[in-house]
Amino acid sequence: MTSVAKGDLEGGLKMFKSQTIIPSAEFEAMMGQAVNQMPLMTARFGNTLGQEFIKEVRVGESLAELIYIHRFDKHAMRWQFYLYRGKNGWVINTFRFDDRWPELLDRQ
Repeated sequence: MTSVAKGDLEGGLKMFKSQTIIPSAEFEAMMGQAVNQMPLMTARFGNTLGQEFIKEVRVGESLAELIYIHRFDKHAMRWQFYLYRGKNGWVINTFRFDDRWPELLDRQ
């Protein structure tokens, strides 16, 4: 996330590609779409300000979710990483990012 938050989305995604189970062609397509969206995000939300770890959620011994926000001048993007622990350790099963960070607020 550090590279992403510094404005190097492609470099940041490539850094964790080897830790995913996403097929290479699918990962490259996802990365291409994300890289194409970044100029739109910065035009709308302003310059990147960094990243912030929000929380880790574990379910049992084998499932986890890591949540970060990518901070911009005017808005934040939520990043969610879903991890699974198999026989060879933890892998990133999938990830996504969106601007639905208000869902992170506790409504209780």
